[in-house]
Amino acid sequence: MNRVIEVGTAKAGPNQKAQGELVVCCYPDGNPCSLPVMVANGAEDGCVLWLNAALHGNELNGVIGTMELFREIDTSQLRGAVICTPICNPLAFFHKQRLSWNDGMNLGESYPGNEKGQMTERLAAVHLSAVKKYADYFIDFHASGVTHHAMPYAVYKLCGYPDVEKKVEELLRAFGIFINCGVNTLAKTDEPVKLAGSLDIELNRAGIPAFMLEIGNAARLERTMVDVVKNGTRNVMRHFKMIDGEETHTAQIFVRARGIIRCTCGGLTVPLVVPYQRLAKGDPITDILDRYGNIIETVTAPEELYILSVKEDVVVQAGERVVFVAYARDSQIIN
Repeated sequence: MNRVIEVGTAKAGPNQKAQGELVVCCYPDGNPCSLPVMVANGAEDGCVLWLNAALHGNELNGVIGTMELFREIDTSQLRGAVICTPICNPLAFFHKQRLSWNDGMNLGESYPGNEKGQMTERLAAVHLSAVKKYADYFIDFHASGVTHHAMPYAVYKLCGYPDVEKKVEELLRAFGIFINCGVNTLAKTDEPVKLAGSLDIELNRAGIPAFMLEIGNAARLERTMVDVVKNGTRNVMRHFKMIDGEETHTAQIFVRARGIIRCTCGGLTVPLVVPYQRLAKGDPITDILDRYGNIIETVTAPEELYILSVKEDVVVQAGERVVFVAYARDSQIIN
Protein backbone atom coordinates (compact mmCIF):
# COMPACT_ATOMS: atom_id res chain seq x y z
CA MET A 1 0.00 0.00 0.00
CA ASN A 2 1.43 3.31 -1.06
CA ARG A 3 -0.05 5.47 1.68
CA VAL A 4 0.76 5.87 5.35
CA ILE A 5 -2.19 5.10 7.62
CA GLU A 6 -2.41 7.25 10.71
CA VAL A 7 -5.19 6.62 13.25
CA GLY A 8 -4.68 8.65 16.38
CA THR A 9 -1.08 8.06 17.46
CA ALA A 10 -0.81 4.78 15.50
CA LYS A 11 1.10 5.47 12.28
CA ALA A 12 2.05 2.67 9.88
CA GLY A 13 3.73 2.88 6.50
CA PRO A 14 3.63 0.09 3.91
CA ASN A 15 4.54 -3.34 5.35
CA GLN A 16 4.37 -2.02 8.92
CA LYS A 17 2.36 -2.50 12.08
CA ALA A 18 1.65 0.22 14.61
CA GLN A 19 -0.13 0.52 17.95
CA GLY A 20 -1.38 3.72 19.51
CA GLU A 21 -4.45 5.41 20.89
CA LEU A 22 -7.36 7.60 19.91
CA VAL A 23 -7.59 10.29 22.56
CA VAL A 24 -11.15 11.37 23.34
CA CYS A 25 -10.82 13.86 26.21
CA CYS A 26 -9.47 13.93 29.77
CA TYR A 27 -10.75 12.48 33.02
CA PRO A 28 -11.21 14.87 35.94
CA ASP A 29 -7.70 14.02 37.19
CA GLY A 30 -6.18 15.15 33.89
CA ASN A 31 -5.33 11.69 32.54
CA PRO A 32 -6.46 11.00 28.96
CA CYS A 33 -9.52 8.95 28.10
CA SER A 34 -8.45 7.00 25.02
CA LEU A 35 -9.13 3.78 23.18
CA PRO A 36 -6.38 1.52 21.82
CA VAL A 37 -5.96 1.27 18.06
CA MET A 38 -3.81 -1.11 15.99
CA VAL A 39 -2.91 -0.77 12.33
CA ALA A 40 -1.49 -3.51 10.08
CA ASN A 41 -0.59 -1.87 6.78
CA GLY A 42 0.15 -4.33 4.00
CA ALA A 43 3.04 -4.33 1.55
CA GLU A 44 0.62 -4.11 -1.39
CA ASP A 45 -2.55 -2.21 -2.22
CA GLY A 46 -5.96 -3.53 -1.21
CA CYS A 47 -9.05 -2.69 0.80
CA VAL A 48 -9.14 -1.54 4.42
CA LEU A 49 -10.98 -3.81 6.87
CA TRP A 50 -11.82 -2.30 10.27
CA LEU A 51 -12.49 -4.67 13.20
CA ASN A 52 -14.24 -3.37 16.31
CA ALA A 53 -15.02 -4.96 19.68
CA ALA A 54 -16.21 -4.12 23.22
CA LEU A 55 -18.58 -1.39 22.18
CA HIS A 56 -20.35 -2.83 25.22
CA GLY A 57 -17.72 -3.36 27.88
CA ASN A 58 -18.67 -6.87 29.00
CA GLU A 59 -18.52 -8.46 25.53
CA LEU A 60 -15.15 -10.15 25.53
CA ASN A 61 -14.75 -12.71 22.75
CA GLY A 62 -14.27 -10.11 20.02
CA VAL A 63 -11.62 -8.33 22.10
CA ILE A 64 -9.30 -11.31 22.32
CA GLY A 65 -10.19 -12.52 18.82
CA THR A 66 -9.16 -9.25 17.17
CA MET A 67 -6.01 -8.96 19.31
CA GLU A 68 -4.86 -12.48 18.46
CA LEU A 69 -5.66 -12.03 14.76
CA PHE A 70 -3.69 -8.78 14.67
CA ARG A 71 -0.62 -10.44 16.20
CA GLU A 72 -0.78 -13.19 13.58
CA ILE A 73 -1.00 -10.90 10.52
CA ASP A 74 2.12 -10.88 8.35
CA THR A 75 2.15 -7.47 6.68
CA SER A 76 4.57 -8.69 4.01
CA GLN A 77 1.80 -11.02 2.82
CA LEU A 78 -1.02 -8.54 3.32
CA ARG A 79 -2.74 -6.55 0.59
CA GLY A 80 -4.54 -3.54 2.00
CA ALA A 81 -4.82 -2.93 5.72
CA VAL A 82 -6.51 -4.18 8.87
CA ILE A 83 -7.35 -1.63 11.57
CA CYS A 84 -8.53 -2.78 14.98
CA THR A 85 -10.20 -0.98 17.86
CA PRO A 86 -10.43 -3.99 20.19
CA ILE A 87 -11.61 -2.02 23.25
CA CYS A 88 -13.98 0.47 21.69
CA ASN A 89 -15.49 1.57 25.01
CA PRO A 90 -12.80 1.78 27.70
CA LEU A 91 -15.32 3.65 29.89
CA ALA A 92 -17.21 0.35 30.22
CA PHE A 93 -14.59 -2.34 29.55
CA PHE A 94 -12.20 -1.59 32.40
CA HIS A 95 -15.12 -1.43 34.82
CA LYS A 96 -16.36 -4.86 33.66
CA GLN A 97 -19.80 -3.57 32.70
CA ARG A 98 -21.95 -3.10 29.63
CA LEU A 99 -22.48 0.68 29.84
CA SER A 100 -20.09 3.56 30.43
CA TRP A 101 -19.37 3.84 34.15
CA ASN A 102 -19.20 7.63 34.36
CA ASP A 103 -22.35 8.79 32.57
CA GLY A 104 -24.34 5.54 32.34
CA MET A 105 -24.76 5.91 28.59
CA ASN A 106 -24.95 3.10 26.02
CA LEU A 107 -22.26 3.68 23.40
CA GLY A 108 -24.30 1.52 21.03
CA GLU A 109 -27.04 4.17 21.07
CA SER A 110 -24.72 7.21 20.97
CA TYR A 111 -23.60 7.55 17.33
CA PRO A 112 -22.84 9.81 15.51
CA GLY A 113 -21.81 11.28 18.83
CA ASN A 114 -21.18 14.83 19.94
CA GLU A 115 -17.72 16.36 20.30
CA LYS A 116 -19.07 18.70 22.98
CA GLY A 117 -21.36 16.18 24.71
CA GLN A 118 -20.83 13.77 27.57
CA MET A 119 -17.80 11.49 27.49
CA THR A 120 -19.60 8.59 25.81
CA GLU A 121 -20.94 10.93 23.12
CA ARG A 122 -17.46 12.37 22.59
CA LEU A 123 -16.02 8.87 22.31
CA ALA A 124 -18.62 8.02 19.65
CA ALA A 125 -17.75 11.16 17.65
CA VAL A 126 -13.99 10.54 17.73
CA HIS A 127 -14.36 6.85 16.90
CA LEU A 128 -16.80 7.37 14.02
CA SER A 129 -14.65 10.09 12.46
CA ALA A 130 -11.60 7.80 12.42
CA VAL A 131 -13.54 4.86 10.95
CA LYS A 132 -15.09 6.95 8.18
CA LYS A 133 -11.67 8.24 7.14
CA TYR A 134 -10.21 4.83 6.29
CA ALA A 135 -12.64 1.89 6.41
CA ASP A 136 -13.86 0.14 3.27
CA TYR A 137 -15.58 -2.58 5.33
CA PHE A 138 -16.43 -2.75 9.03
CA ILE A 139 -17.19 -5.67 11.37
CA ASP A 140 -18.47 -5.00 14.90
CA PHE A 141 -18.13 -7.88 17.39
CA HIS A 142 -20.69 -8.14 20.18
CA ALA A 143 -21.98 -10.92 22.46
CA SER A 144 -25.36 -12.05 23.75
CA GLY A 145 -26.61 -11.15 27.22
CA VAL A 146 -25.18 -12.53 30.44
CA THR A 147 -28.33 -14.48 31.33
CA HIS A 148 -28.78 -16.12 27.92
CA HIS A 149 -26.96 -18.88 26.07
CA ALA A 150 -26.37 -18.28 22.36
CA MET A 151 -24.51 -19.52 19.33
CA PRO A 152 -22.95 -16.95 16.97
CA TYR A 153 -25.27 -15.05 14.67
CA ALA A 154 -25.04 -11.90 12.56
CA VAL A 155 -27.25 -8.81 12.51
CA TYR A 156 -27.38 -6.44 9.56
CA LYS A 157 -29.53 -3.34 9.30
CA LEU A 158 -31.69 -2.64 6.25
CA CYS A 159 -31.78 1.15 6.09
CA GLY A 160 -32.83 1.94 2.54
CA TYR A 161 -29.36 1.86 0.97
CA PRO A 162 -29.62 -1.11 -1.43
CA ASP A 163 -26.15 -0.74 -2.96
CA VAL A 164 -24.51 -0.79 0.47
CA GLU A 165 -26.77 -3.60 1.70
CA LYS A 166 -25.72 -5.76 -1.26
CA LYS A 167 -22.09 -5.33 -0.18
CA VAL A 168 -23.03 -6.10 3.42
CA GLU A 169 -24.57 -9.39 2.34
CA GLU A 170 -21.40 -10.19 0.39
CA LEU A 171 -19.41 -9.50 3.57
CA LEU A 172 -21.73 -11.72 5.61
CA ARG A 173 -21.46 -14.52 3.08
CA ALA A 174 -17.69 -14.34 3.31
CA PHE A 175 -17.63 -14.39 7.12
CA GLY A 176 -19.78 -17.51 7.13
CA ILE A 177 -22.03 -17.33 10.21
CA PHE A 178 -24.93 -19.79 10.06
CA ILE A 179 -27.83 -17.43 10.90
CA ASN A 180 -27.85 -13.88 9.50
CA CYS A 181 -30.65 -11.59 10.66
CA GLY A 182 -31.72 -8.65 8.56
CA VAL A 183 -33.45 -5.90 10.55
CA ASN A 184 -35.66 -3.50 8.61
CA THR A 185 -35.03 -0.20 10.37
CA LEU A 186 -37.70 1.49 8.26
CA ALA A 187 -40.50 -0.64 9.75
CA LYS A 188 -41.72 -1.55 13.21
CA THR A 189 -39.34 -4.05 14.85
CA ASP A 190 -39.24 -6.22 17.96
CA GLU A 191 -35.67 -5.37 18.88
CA PRO A 192 -34.34 -5.66 22.47
CA VAL A 193 -32.76 -2.19 22.28
CA LYS A 194 -33.50 0.95 20.31
CA LEU A 195 -31.85 1.18 16.89
CA ALA A 196 -31.32 4.94 16.87
CA GLY A 197 -27.68 5.76 17.47
CA SER A 198 -26.33 2.46 16.09
CA LEU A 199 -22.80 2.54 14.71
CA ASP A 200 -23.53 0.24 11.76
CA ILE A 201 -26.47 2.40 10.66
CA GLU A 202 -24.24 5.48 10.63
CA LEU A 203 -21.59 3.66 8.60
CA ASN A 204 -24.07 2.26 6.09
CA ARG A 205 -25.43 5.78 5.67
CA ALA A 206 -21.88 6.89 4.89
CA GLY A 207 -21.52 4.16 2.24
CA ILE A 208 -19.35 1.83 4.37
CA PRO A 209 -20.71 -1.76 4.52
CA ALA A 210 -20.99 -2.69 8.20
CA PHE A 211 -22.67 -5.33 10.31
CA MET A 212 -22.55 -6.68 13.86
CA LEU A 213 -21.88 -10.19 15.08
CA GLU A 214 -23.20 -11.64 18.32
CA ILE A 215 -20.30 -13.95 19.19
CA GLY A 216 -21.07 -16.18 22.14
CA ASN A 217 -22.01 -14.85 25.53
CA ALA A 218 -21.13 -11.72 27.49
CA ALA A 219 -19.02 -11.57 30.66
CA ARG A 220 -17.01 -14.67 29.78
CA LEU A 221 -14.17 -15.60 27.44
CA GLU A 222 -14.92 -18.60 25.24
CA ARG A 223 -12.10 -20.09 23.16
CA THR A 224 -14.43 -21.56 20.54
CA MET A 225 -15.96 -18.11 20.03
CA VAL A 226 -12.54 -16.43 19.78
CA ASP A 227 -11.77 -18.88 17.00
CA VAL A 228 -15.02 -17.95 15.23
CA VAL A 229 -13.84 -14.32 15.20
CA LYS A 230 -10.44 -15.23 13.78
CA ASN A 231 -11.54 -17.83 11.24
CA GLY A 232 -14.44 -15.76 9.90
CA THR A 233 -12.28 -12.66 9.55
CA ARG A 234 -9.57 -14.59 7.72
CA ASN A 235 -12.22 -15.86 5.32
CA VAL A 236 -13.31 -12.26 4.69
CA MET A 237 -9.68 -11.33 4.03
CA ARG A 238 -9.35 -14.17 1.55
CA HIS A 239 -12.58 -13.16 -0.16
CA PHE A 240 -11.31 -9.62 -0.74
CA LYS A 241 -7.87 -10.91 -1.82
CA MET A 242 -6.17 -9.33 1.20
CA ILE A 243 -4.36 -12.61 1.90
CA ASP A 244 -3.74 -15.72 -0.14
CA GLY A 245 -5.80 -18.86 0.23
CA GLU A 246 -9.15 -20.29 -0.77
CA GLU A 247 -12.18 -19.05 1.10
CA THR A 248 -14.50 -21.70 2.50
CA HIS A 249 -18.28 -21.71 2.52
CA THR A 250 -20.85 -23.53 4.63
CA ALA A 251 -24.64 -23.45 4.63
CA GLN A 252 -26.10 -20.12 5.76
CA ILE A 253 -29.57 -18.78 6.47
CA PHE A 254 -30.58 -15.17 5.80
CA VAL A 255 -33.76 -14.07 7.58
CA ARG A 256 -35.61 -10.77 7.46
CA ALA A 257 -36.80 -10.42 11.06
CA ARG A 258 -35.85 -11.38 14.58
CA GLY A 259 -37.85 -10.99 17.76
CA ILE A 260 -38.54 -11.77 21.38
CA ILE A 261 -40.71 -14.57 22.78
CA ARG A 262 -42.01 -13.86 26.29
CA CYS A 263 -43.71 -15.88 28.98
CA THR A 264 -47.13 -14.95 30.29
CA CYS A 265 -46.61 -16.21 33.84
CA GLY A 266 -43.77 -15.55 36.22
CA GLY A 267 -41.95 -18.52 37.73
CA LEU A 268 -39.04 -20.79 36.79
CA THR A 269 -38.17 -21.31 33.13
CA VAL A 270 -36.94 -24.74 31.99
CA PRO A 271 -35.86 -24.50 28.31
CA LEU A 272 -36.85 -27.25 25.89
CA VAL A 273 -34.77 -25.90 22.98
CA VAL A 274 -31.19 -24.95 22.11
CA PRO A 275 -29.69 -22.22 19.89
CA TYR A 276 -29.88 -22.82 16.12
CA GLN A 277 -32.83 -25.21 16.56
CA ARG A 278 -35.60 -24.80 13.99
CA LEU A 279 -39.16 -24.94 15.30
CA ALA A 280 -42.53 -25.25 13.61
CA LYS A 281 -45.56 -23.27 14.74
CA GLY A 282 -46.81 -24.68 18.03
CA ASP A 283 -43.59 -26.45 19.03
CA PRO A 284 -42.76 -26.09 22.74
CA ILE A 285 -40.00 -23.63 23.71
CA THR A 286 -39.90 -23.67 27.50
CA ASP A 287 -41.92 -24.79 30.49
CA ILE A 288 -42.71 -22.30 33.24
CA LEU A 289 -42.90 -23.88 36.69
CA ASP A 290 -44.37 -22.52 39.90
CA ARG A 291 -42.33 -22.66 43.11
CA TYR A 292 -43.49 -26.24 43.73
CA GLY A 293 -42.37 -27.50 40.33
CA ASN A 294 -45.81 -27.65 38.73
CA ILE A 295 -45.96 -26.66 35.04
CA ILE A 296 -48.15 -23.57 34.83
CA GLU A 297 -47.34 -22.58 31.26
CA THR A 298 -45.66 -24.01 28.17
CA VAL A 299 -44.43 -21.29 25.86
CA THR A 300 -44.75 -22.31 22.19
CA ALA A 301 -43.53 -20.99 18.85
CA PRO A 302 -46.02 -18.55 17.28
CA GLU A 303 -44.71 -19.41 13.81
CA GLU A 304 -41.80 -21.20 12.13
CA LEU A 305 -38.54 -19.85 13.55
CA TYR A 306 -34.93 -20.44 14.59
CA ILE A 307 -33.72 -20.13 18.17
CA LEU A 308 -30.97 -17.52 18.64
CA SER A 309 -30.57 -17.39 22.42
CA VAL A 310 -32.14 -19.09 25.43
CA LYS A 311 -32.61 -17.71 28.93
CA GLU A 312 -30.61 -19.79 31.43
CA ASP A 313 -30.89 -18.13 34.84
CA VAL A 314 -34.22 -19.84 35.60
CA VAL A 315 -36.21 -17.13 37.40
CA VAL A 316 -38.55 -15.12 35.14
CA GLN A 317 -41.00 -12.32 35.74
CA ALA A 318 -44.37 -12.26 33.98
CA GLY A 319 -43.78 -10.96 30.46
CA GLU A 320 -40.01 -11.50 30.53
CA ARG A 321 -38.03 -12.68 27.51
CA VAL A 322 -37.36 -16.43 27.50
CA VAL A 323 -35.85 -16.75 24.01
CA PHE A 324 -34.66 -14.54 21.20
CA VAL A 325 -35.55 -15.86 17.75
CA ALA A 326 -35.11 -15.39 14.01
CA TYR A 327 -38.35 -15.80 12.07
CA ALA A 328 -38.16 -18.23 9.16
CA ARG A 329 -40.67 -16.39 6.97
CA ASP A 330 -39.10 -15.03 3.78
CA SER A 331 -35.78 -16.64 4.72
CA GLN A 332 -33.16 -17.71 2.21
CA ILE A 333 -30.93 -20.76 2.63
CA ILE A 334 -27.57 -20.65 0.83
CA ASN A 335 -25.51 -23.84 0.58
